[in-house]
Amino acid sequence: MIIPPTWMWRSVSELSAKVTDGVHKKPTYIDNGVPFLTVGNLTAGPGIDFSTTRFVSEDDHAEYCKRTYPERDDILVTKDGTLGVVRRIETDQPFSIFVSLALVKLVDKRQSPYVSLALASPHLQIQMKGVGTGLQHIHLTDLRKDLLPLPPLDEQAEIVRRVESLFAFADRLEARLQTAQSATERLTPALLAKAFRGELVPQDPNDEPASELLRRLQQDAPSSSTRRGRKSAA
Repeated sequence: MIIPPTWMWRSVSELSAKVTDGVHKKPTYIDNGVPFLTVGNLTAGPGIDFSTTRFVSEDDHAEYCKRTYPERDDILVTKDGTLGVVRRIETDQPFSIFVSLALVKLVDKRQSPYVSLALASPHLQIQMKGVGTGLQHIHLTDLRKDLLPLPPLDEQAEIVRRVESLFAFADRLEARLQTAQSATERLTPALLAKAFRGELVPQDPNDEPASELLRRLQQDAPSSSTRRGRKSAA
């Protein structure tokens, strides 16, 4: 992959103050407390889904934060189960994470929008997941070594702006497609009903209505027992 002369190749480790993962033991859940995120909270849709989180106590959260302290503009990467899902933290909501999630804490938080897009790009996904199909886990040592093309900050901002604009356009197209599909599903029965009432073309008074033809054909059709009887007689 050739990059412009003003760009640089940088590893995730070189750009980060810390690359780690969440707590390595099963937490003790409580009814209400600090949200505790797993892979499912990153794969349920765009962004981070807090609606289905389980909770841990404030004391446990404080203990987990000694290892991993998620903050706004840090980047989460799923490293078990569904691999390579990337989410930039865009909230100040405190939470803890499980070992199945990696946390990338950049030195320069201004690079977070671009780096999160770069990590989700096909080039980086191949690096993270490997070429084979047997990979079931992303190791932190490998994630730290992954290389991404790094443009100057002003170009990063422009790339993010254009990508987000294209994503928004794609979302609008998808919404229009879903609306059209729903309209088609509603229209099809109505068209069929009109067709069998002879309302789609000018009706000749001498023509038999399609609904009457269908009813007569059903009446004239031999019953299943009659067909079975002839078959057995043969």
